[in-house]
Amino acid sequence: MGFQGINHIIIVGWSEKARAAIQEIIKIDQTINIVVIGNDEKPPITDRRLIYIRGNSTDEEILLRANLPKSNYRLQPNQKSLSF
Repeated sequence: MGFQGINHIIIVGWSEKARAAIQEIIKIDQTINIVVIGNDEKPPITDRRLIYIRGNSTDEEILLRANLPKSNYRLQPNQKSLSF
């Protein structure tokens, strides 16, 4: 079973940029849910609005578990660059 909410943000991959983006989003919007897709066993950070899905972000099943069709945004922070 995956995330059933709507109008959420999906962050693909984990990095320090992803951590910074999550912290900013949490500060700005107190209601939005954030789904992180990553390969770690456990979520790198915890928050009541953070949903962690372990898996490969190129796998359609994983994207459906993250409810990609009903999300507002999908971010893929790039570790090698300063921009998203």
